[in-house]
Amino acid sequence: MTPLLDRLSRHGKDPELGAISAIHSGNIGDVIYALPTVRTLGVSHLLLNVCEDPGAGGRVLTEAMAGSLVSLLLDQPTIDTVDVVAAPIRVGGGFGYQARVSNLVSGLPLEHVSASVLGVDYVLDRFRLQPLERRHLVHAHAMAFGCRVDPARAWIDRTTAMAPERRIAVSVTPRYRNRSNERLAEILEGFGPVTLIGFRSELPNYFGIEGELREFTDAKELAVFLAECSVFVGAASFPSAIAEAMKIPRLVDLAGGLINAFPAGPNGWAMPEDSQEARHLLDGLARGDRSVASRVKSTVKSVTPAAVSTRRFTLEWQQAEGELIGTHRASAEAVLGRAPTRVRVDVPRMVDRPAGFALTVDARIGALEISNLRCVEGSKTIWTARFAEDLSVGGEAMLSSPPGVLRWLMAEDGADRVLLKVPDEILTRFRDVEASIVFDCRAPREREITQWTAREIVALGGALSRERANAERIQADLSLAHQKQADLEHRLRSVQASTSWRVTAPLRAVMGALRTGRGGAGHGE
Repeated sequence: MTPLLDRLSRHGKDPELGAISAIHSGNIGDVIYALPTVRTLGVSHLLLNVCEDPGAGGRVLTEAMAGSLVSLLLDQPTIDTVDVVAAPIRVGGGFGYQARVSNLVSGLPLEHVSASVLGVDYVLDRFRLQPLERRHLVHAHAMAFGCRVDPARAWIDRTTAMAPERRIAVSVTPRYRNRSNERLAEILEGFGPVTLIGFRSELPNYFGIEGELREFTDAKELAVFLAECSVFVGAASFPSAIAEAMKIPRLVDLAGGLINAFPAGPNGWAMPEDSQEARHLLDGLARGDRSVASRVKSTVKSVTPAAVSTRRFTLEWQQAEGELIGTHRASAEAVLGRAPTRVRVDVPRMVDRPAGFALTVDARIGALEISNLRCVEGSKTIWTARFAEDLSVGGEAMLSSPPGVLRWLMAEDGADRVLLKVPDEILTRFRDVEASIVFDCRAPREREITQWTAREIVALGGALSRERANAERIQADLSLAHQKQADLEHRLRSVQASTSWRVTAPLRAVMGALRTGRGGAGHGE
């Protein structure tokens, strides 16, 4: 074990020499969504890093939580060893004694720490560096390492051979939910029996929902119970992640903000807004009715897919020092639609270091979104555009977007050019190897473009109102300062025009001469 990490406990057998290892710092649901990538990478030695940073990002993986995962993880086909470890870092809020007793962060998140420093092969925390908005967490983990996984297929085997009981498992938390308890109670009425999953301290989360509370301290025990239930109902949570991994029939209440843990594959449905539609779905899922989709088809509006078209992307650069846009070009074509399409532009080996890259998009389709842009050597990623400032578009058409994602409205004429702010040390590598620029691109539908634009208008309107208020305050302060200046100037002119000022003029002249004479004598001495 590398000295950076303290091993708290080991479970399973000791890892063999050369065993592939990976580390994850939670949350526990994220660990479940990482398992398809763990299997694809052939990881046999999994390390769980105890990390608590509720004040700096909302991530929590306590030693007890990590221990509750062990038995389920050791059941996975590639995992032979599970270590619970901790990075000995404590960040306190406050000073002196107060900082020692009130930890803001306990443990060290590892997405920015090199795997070689930690002594492992993979740092699974790097999924947090991927654009996460409306991208499934299974895909986010895989994309961090260039893997291909299928979230529509079960990745945890059901641990019971018994037929599911007509029992509904319910899990809700204060986070990542949309509907109130009253709405959930309305949807669940008449179905049952209902088991509420959680600890006694979490009972207030379920006020208004009838059911029997059941506590689970072991993930494998929870998985066995869920496999025996006919349906899972609830918000995105740890039980929801296990239900998703086993593809148990599930009806998930998706939050209105960041959506990245949604149902994928068979038997999984997002809870409809209308309670009656939700009850239709729940009835079909509880019955195990394979025709559940047709049962509610008449109440679900069909949407005609947006037209797709082939678009051309041209990468331009100037070698050595010079203008960014030069005569060197490489191109790629892609068929764009509402779903992200992978675009890869291969760059030939260069004689000299490029000054930078610009991507020209030939697309007149209203708006575009580029995400997960990176430089790669073969299958190895050498740089990822993680922040909004890593990408920029000339003109006035940029829209607010999450880090690493670029959204903009297309200009009416001429090609739009995206500037890639690649670090100098990465640009130098293009001189020595054949590399590529890879990114995901999609053309959103008109309704989504309208929502983007409306949010942008509201945000800009609010910012403009705040700046106007600041300008008014500054103008008021400036007016007050001008008034004070005018008052002082008036008082000065009044004094200078007074008889007393003229009478004392000779005395002031003599005093000034004496001060000058003393200063001169002193200087001469």
